[in-house]
Amino acid sequence: MKCPVCTHRLKAVTISDLTVDACSGGCGGIWFDAFELKKLETPHIAEGFTLLNIPINPLVHIDHRRKRPCPRCDDIFLRRHLYSRGHQVEVDSCPNCNGYWLDVGELNLLRQHKPAGKKAPIASTLSPSLARSYYSEVAKPELKELKSHGGEDAKQARWINRLLKFVLPGG
Repeated sequence: MKCPVCTHRLKAVTISDLTVDACSGGCGGIWFDAFELKKLETPHIAEGFTLLNIPINPLVHIDHRRKRPCPRCDDIFLRRHLYSRGHQVEVDSCPNCNGYWLDVGELNLLRQHKPAGKKAPIASTLSPSLARSYYSEVAKPELKELKSHGGEDAKQARWINRLLKFVLPGG
């Protein structure tokens, strides 16, 4: 398959039971077939960190105004829109095969801006290394922010921190 942005050849990248196609050495975008992007919202979401570090060519220009062909379907163009009501991140999707194209950085934005009410991954299903990664990348910065408010917020942050260290494998 060819990249819809820079026509670089896409390379398969496998993370656990998920295989996506990445523009490694080109624009750094990622193609998710139908329902693959949703899999990153499951408890093994921390494994998605690998997808945040795809090598890019800094000379490649990403033009969001240009129509992009679906890398999977013939003669179908991707549509640019907000990922979901709760996410203020624009992505490209195919109206035919329901795949998603994420430009470099968009996966990181989706992970940072979870919609309100979204449940965190279930810690008990994480391996110890993934649990530590989740704690240091997601929970610890949020708890630090909560502690900085002082008073009751700081007390609650300390309690949550102790609880997470107790329930996370390898914590």
